[in-house]
Amino acid sequence: MLTQRSNIRYEEIYLRAKRLKELVIDKTTQDQVNKFELRVRELEQEVTRQDSVIADMAEETKEAIRQLSFTIELRLTFIKHKRHGGRSTHMVFCASSLREKPPRWSSQEDLTSLYSPNHFETVSNPLPSPVKKCPLGPA
Repeated sequence: MLTQRSNIRYEEIYLRAKRLKELVIDKTTQDQVNKFELRVRELEQEVTRQDSVIADMAEETKEAIRQLSFTIELRLTFIKHKRHGGRSTHMVFCASSLREKPPRWSSQEDLTSLYSPNHFETVSNPLPSPVKKCPLGPA
């Protein structure tokens, strides 16, 4: 009986030591989990910040592309206008419909090539002066 009690006692001591070891491991594991959770939060904040930077850069890129497209279209129209000698086809534009301040041109005739992409019309007219007509009403 004494042996049985002593075996039970040793078994209890063994189980307590094992449980204590598990608790120490659990504490270490919990510390690591806490560190990882903190790191995850930091990385999520970094991702959010980078997303906003990417969105801003995308918006700037879209604006640059829009401006380049407008400039290319403007120059192509100017070249087309010059090919026709500036007489058979005149560009009609409304200054109030321009989104931005137009670039400076060297002569008055060059101003006829300015237009807004949304309010462009081509009018056939043999007269050398441009036809001034604004689809939005008087400028």
